[in-house]
Amino acid sequence: MNRREAARKEIALSCPHCGRNRSKTPHGSFSGWLFRSCTCEVSAVGNTESRGEPESLPVLPDNFELVRVIGRGGMGTVLQVKERVTGEHLALKLLHAADDPLAVRRFEQEAASASVLDHPNLVAVKDYGLLGEGSPYLTMEYTEGETLAEIIEKQVFLDEKEALEIFIQIANAMAHAHSRGVIHRDLKPGNIIVEQSGGYPLVKIVDFGIARQVEGSTISTITRTGEVFGSPEYMSPEQCRGDLIDQRTDIYSLGCVMYECLTGRSAFAAPNPVKVILKQLHYNVGGFRRKYRTLDISESMESIVCHCLAKAPDERYQHMAELVKDLEFVFAGGPPLVLLDQVKRAQQKSDRIWQFALILFAVSFLPYLYLFESFDTVTAVIAFAKCFFMQSCIFVILYFVLRVGLFMRGLSAAFKNGTNFYAGDGWLSLLCFCLILESLGAAFFALLFLLDLNGIRTGIEMERINTVGLTVLVLAFQFACGGIWLIRRARGSSGHFW
Repeated sequence: MNRREAARKEIALSCPHCGRNRSKTPHGSFSGWLFRSCTCEVSAVGNTESRGEPESLPVLPDNFELVRVIGRGGMGTVLQVKERVTGEHLALKLLHAADDPLAVRRFEQEAASASVLDHPNLVAVKDYGLLGEGSPYLTMEYTEGETLAEIIEKQVFLDEKEALEIFIQIANAMAHAHSRGVIHRDLKPGNIIVEQSGGYPLVKIVDFGIARQVEGSTISTITRTGEVFGSPEYMSPEQCRGDLIDQRTDIYSLGCVMYECLTGRSAFAAPNPVKVILKQLHYNVGGFRRKYRTLDISESMESIVCHCLAKAPDERYQHMAELVKDLEFVFAGGPPLVLLDQVKRAQQKSDRIWQFALILFAVSFLPYLYLFESFDTVTAVIAFAKCFFMQSCIFVILYFVLRVGLFMRGLSAAFKNGTNFYAGDGWLSLLCFCLILESLGAAFFALLFLLDLNGIRTGIEMERINTVGLTVLVLAFQFACGGIWLIRRARGSSGHFW
C-alpha cells in the first residue's frame, strides 16, 4: 500500500470533527470508558434523526410524470420527472412550507436568481409555477452526476490535477454569476454536481435558494436583520457575523470546498455549529501542507486556498476571475501570478505605512535638538532620553487605544447584527471603554510631563489630579466590570448582551 492509499485509509477512519479514530465501542461498556481518551465520542453517537415513512406527494401538473424522488429535506422535495410531450427528464423542486411567506420569497428568489444565469456549469431553471393547492415549484435541468460531497465520501480526497479541473469550472461558473449580480451564499460540496462527459468531469452548481442579487448600488435581500443563512462549515466570517457581503464571500466558500477536496477534511469542522462559526471567525488554516504532507499538495495550491480563506475580505482575491486565472496557471504547471502580485502590492502598502510612521516618529524629535545647545552633553543626553521615552509611551498608548477601539467596534457590530456568541459582552465593552479612558489619561499625563521637561508650563498640577482615591475608584470599577463579565460568560445565555 503506497503513502497516498495509507493516508486515504487513515483519514477515512478518523472523525471529521476532532481527527481521532472513530469509536466502535458503545460508550456504556467498560472498554468504551477505558479507551475513550483515544477514540472519538462525537462520531460514535450516530444519527438520531427519526426516519418515518415518506409523506404523500402533492398532485403534479398534468404535463409531468413522476419518475422517482431524488431527495427530501426540511423545506422541500426534489423529484425526477418526465415531460410527457417532449420526453425530457427534469428535476422538479417542491416547497413544503407554502404558508410561510418568507420561505416562498426565498423560493422565488432561487427562480429569479437562476433565470438571469446562462452558463454550462450552472443548472438551468426551465420553469416556475404553482401547484393546484398553492405550493410553488420550479423545474430545472436534470443532471445524472454525483454531488461533490458524495465523491469526497467515496474517495476521501481528490488528486490535485483532478481537483483543479473541478475548481476551474466552479470558479468560472461563479464568475459568470457574479457578473450578472448574483451571489450564491451557500456554495458547498452538496450543491456541486459532477457528471462525466466524454471522460472529463462536468460541473453543475445548483441551489440558489439563499442567493442575493446585486443591482448597481442596490442590494436586494430577503433575510431579516441579524439572520444568518448558509452552511457554517462553508460560511465566510462576515457572513457568520451577519454583515453585508459581496462576491468575496463566495470566494471564501470556494476556498473551504477546495480545502476539503484536497485533504478529505473540512477546514473548520467542530462538534457543533457554534464552535464551527467560532473557528470560522478566529482559526487560520495556514501551512496545512505540513499536516497532510503525504497527500502531495503543491505549495502553489496551498497558497491559493489560504488566500481564499483570509479572514478579511480585502486580503482575498477580489474577483472570482482572478481566482480562475491562478487556478489555470497552476493547472498548466506555473505559479499563481495574480496571488503573488497581490501579496507584493499588499507588502509594499504595509511597508509604506510603516515608513511613514517611522519618519513621523523621527521628525517629532527634531525640536529636542535645542537641548544640546542649552546644556552640556551629559545633561542634554539625559533630557533627550527622557523626552524620547515619554514620547514613545504616548505613541504606544495611542496605538493601544486604536486597537481596543477596533475591538469595541467589533463587539458593537456583533450586538447590532444579533450574532454575538457570548453573554455579557456588554460588560466587556464597558471594560474596554474604561481601559481607553485610563490610557488616554496616561497619555495626557505623559504629555504634561513632556511639556514640563521642555520648560513649557501649563499651570496644571498633576499631583492634584492623580489622586490615590481616583486611582482606587477606577481600578475597582474595572474589576467589577471584569468580574460581572466573567460571571455572565460562565452562566448566561448567548442571547443577552449584558
